[in-house]
Amino acid sequence: MDNCTKAILNKLKQNHDIAKIIARFENPQSSYVINFSQVPNLVDPITLEIVYGLFEPTSQDYVYSIKLNSNSFNNNGGTSLGKAKVIIHEILHALIGSVVQYQGTNTSGTTMQDFPIIWNEYVNIKKGGTTPSDHEFMGLHYVDVISSALQEFATGVALADGVQAEGIYRDLAWSGLFVPFSSTSPFPNLTNQDLLRISVRQKVEMESSPFNGVNPTNNPPCIN
Repeated sequence: MDNCTKAILNKLKQNHDIAKIIARFENPQSSYVINFSQVPNLVDPITLEIVYGLFEPTSQDYVYSIKLNSNSFNNNGGTSLGKAKVIIHEILHALIGSVVQYQGTNTSGTTMQDFPIIWNEYVNIKKGGTTPSDHEFMGLHYVDVISSALQEFATGVALADGVQAEGIYRDLAWSGLFVPFSSTSPFPNLTNQDLLRISVRQKVEMESSPFNGVNPTNNPPCIN
């Protein structure tokens, strides 16, 4: 990764809401590893669409790949807030994947105790139940975590437990969980107006350029 992106990741490692999740993949005693890389014109191999980030398992157990689109992740790319959101989103994919893959096997870590929501819904799911998609799961359980982490990233102040993040950070947290500018809400609590507002916020942050009357936040692309 370029130095700007490394600086964003390093700042997230100090984040009240996301540091524990990142530490899962950096603890020398843990079996779980994330390898980051930056790729130009990154394409999702399933949808064949250009994406900002992509999580993929590897052929090695408990080792995961996160690719970031270098068109947006460069010194003059998206805002640092937008980049932070993509990194958090992909790390959550890795977290979910690692808990599912664990399934009680003899690796280091205490998955059930550390991440009980994921464990209960994905691993101890009742016979015949339906496992939710990663994005559905994030929308149900992790929007508050992502949004509060983003507000702390931007302001430097951690939110107290039970305090909801401001709207702009919640919009960014929701972005990436559905097809941008979709006219159909994948979540009952999101209206078509919500979907449009969220999609516009993601676009302006990842392109550092105004769109549809909305300006990007004052978060420079690069953290010095």
